[in-house]
Amino acid sequence: MAVFDPREQRLCIRIVYDGGAGAGKTTNLHQLARSFAAQRKADVYSPGEVEGRTLYFDWLQIRGGLIGGFPVTSQVVSVPGQVVLTERRRHLRASADAVVYVADSTRWGVARAIEGLALLDELARSRPEPPLLVLQANKQDRPGALRGPELLEALGRKGSPCFEAIACDDVGVVDTMVAAVRAVAQKMGERLEREAVRVPLESMEGAGTVLRRLEQVEVDPEWAAEMALEEVAYSLLLDESASRG
Repeated sequence: MAVFDPREQRLCIRIVYDGGAGAGKTTNLHQLARSFAAQRKADVYSPGEVEGRTLYFDWLQIRGGLIGGFPVTSQVVSVPGQVVLTERRRHLRASADAVVYVADSTRWGVARAIEGLALLDELARSRPEPPLLVLQANKQDRPGALRGPELLEALGRKGSPCFEAIACDDVGVVDTMVAAVRAVAQKMGERLEREAVRVPLESMEGAGTVLRRLEQVEVDPEWAAEMALEEVAYSLLLDESASRG
């Protein structure tokens, strides 16, 4: 969550990208890295992958904007989407100032998004102040994809900010991220004006520190087999969706 780094003289906020396996979280971060090439601190860092699937997180730092007159660093972090890695996802979401939920907009993807958002609701109930939520209706180029308003209705999230996207073509990617950062900035600005809120003074947490914590999170020893089964199920659903289109 937001901290003020006295050495850097910058506010640091964290935007966590959540969503099911294959929804497009990692694709979003790579597109953001290209779009914000001048502002990013480094390339996207992904400490562990299996056939392109994230095992820990994807990590990107972007500098830009002001909150309360102070420059901002946005840590943009995506979580692993596999169900078997839910504990790692839970740990990362707990540190979010805002969550961007990337949803596969095809009809079969709605059920997975409902399950994922239920876990976010559980997180919100466990925190004194829940993270802000922005939805992305990704894969708009797929046959039968639900438009943003339709997706919000199917997910029971009417009124939530939602951006239609084709992340692989860099459509809607920047708009989604900027909306999340602005929402955090607005909320923090309002609180700073309304009450004497103190942002914790501490050094920005790096990707290495987060990785060491996640390595201590217990994961089912059968995770590799379960991930393989998830990949097979995901491929079958993609084939079924394509055949219906």
